[in-house]
Amino acid sequence: MNLFKPRSYFSFRELSSGRCFLYCLISGASTGLCVSAQQVWFLCFLTLIPFIYIMLCVKHSARRQFFCSLGFFAAYYTPVLLWLYTLTRVLSDDVSPIIAFLIMTLALILILLVLCTLSSLCLLPLKWLARPSFSGLFIFASLFILGEIIPEYMGELSFPWIRLSNAAAACTPFIQSASLFGSLFISLIILSASGFITLALYNLPRKKRGAAIYALAALTIISANLLYGALAHIPQTSSKTEVLLVQGNYSDSKKWREDLNSTYERYKTLTLNGLNAQTRIVVWPETAITTILDEQPWLKDSLKDLATQNNITIITGAFDSQLSPDGQKEIYNALYVITPDGNISEPYYKQALVPVGEFIPFEKAVALILPWLSELRALEGTYFPASFGSENMLFDTPDGKISGIICYESIIPHIAREQSAMGSELLVMITNDSWFGTSAALTQHLAHAQMRAVENGKYLLRAGNTGITAIISPSGEIISRLQTDTAGSLNGTVSMISERTLYSRIGDLILLPGLLFTLYAAACSIYEHIKFKKTQ
Repeated sequence: MNLFKPRSYFSFRELSSGRCFLYCLISGASTGLCVSAQQVWFLCFLTLIPFIYIMLCVKHSARRQFFCSLGFFAAYYTPVLLWLYTLTRVLSDDVSPIIAFLIMTLALILILLVLCTLSSLCLLPLKWLARPSFSGLFIFASLFILGEIIPEYMGELSFPWIRLSNAAAACTPFIQSASLFGSLFISLIILSASGFITLALYNLPRKKRGAAIYALAALTIISANLLYGALAHIPQTSSKTEVLLVQGNYSDSKKWREDLNSTYERYKTLTLNGLNAQTRIVVWPETAITTILDEQPWLKDSLKDLATQNNITIITGAFDSQLSPDGQKEIYNALYVITPDGNISEPYYKQALVPVGEFIPFEKAVALILPWLSELRALEGTYFPASFGSENMLFDTPDGKISGIICYESIIPHIAREQSAMGSELLVMITNDSWFGTSAALTQHLAHAQMRAVENGKYLLRAGNTGITAIISPSGEIISRLQTDTAGSLNGTVSMISERTLYSRIGDLILLPGLLFTLYAAACSIYEHIKFKKTQ
């Protein structure tokens, strides 16, 4: 049976290039606003309709199809990434505000150029494979999520910040199926449901029965996903662990100028004030200790005393250094665990660094072209640029096995997944989001943490310098959180969960069926083309 009917079987609509491009811009911008303002995430089911209609139901040349896709993704990504301009106030310490604004504009343009081109190229096969049908929609959705995952594996340019699934993070019943197939599966559900609505509208004037079938398919896929979310088994254990998360509230500039001793004393005081008799684990934010820990013996001794005297495990961010093979000093953004017996663990090194903030991508090439830019760092401090860590770590504590995620790493799903596969029973995320200000980036970054908790079926402790400090359940629900831009501590109770989700075992295999079907469709299309040529 041919599951992929030839294009001649379908009637495609005719629309001018200008109207197609305009509809794609409107669709992209409205979808981007839904992702950025998560309270109206459900409108994505409607905002995607014009774009899907243009991609599946309208006849295109390859060039027009590519530029329509480019227009959609540019309009989609831009509202989500406007928070980048909050970095101008950080850069303005080194350059004038106007230059800082121009630098961030250039950065935004370059990011959009890479992401939009990549996503549009992923959809380019639709020129030959698009059909207003189940098969055409399946191919479209599969290629779309392919464009979402590729930025996760782009090395120094990795930036998988934007996923449709993150828009739904606040609706916990809707995202539970991420524990089966990951956040890409949530994106796939949103795209499929929106696509079925699109096909229902396309068929409504002439094929009312077909329109009803597509509408029913949209309703079924949304209802089934919500039903699974309502009935999903959330792993728990009978034993509970009391935790304390500390938020020091140092602004991005003050953090690096404050005296180390006074910074440490603030974290220590907040910890002692927040402790109760049952507290077992205390978490401080990323680079709470703004120095190389091994170079401060007094600080190490004080941390050991704090842990032993209060019978607690302390998890904190700090720096470490190593000599490279050529004798150069390499700096690492690190996470340490200090256990109640006074042992300080080997450090876990951050594997995903913030471009421009912690390192300059392709620094040698940039230094040749723009030498002044190669000296610029969005994140201040003596310990930048940093070096990349290369491996995950698991920390054995008296309360269970813990793994750490440092800031930017939370947007890269495979890091937390690999830690879960190693046996992690609790995910701990330390971060410094002070340079986001009060922008939408705070909630966007938090949404990634929520998705990591669901994907791996673990509690996630998120300690932020100025916020958002929160305790997240295995269902992605924010159990409790601290107000941003305040110094304080957050008490809570979590479970150590050893049970693994399906996603933590199989990863992003949800991509495979769609890509295999796309290859099958491409083979059918080539066969039909050869067959047609022979009849001429």
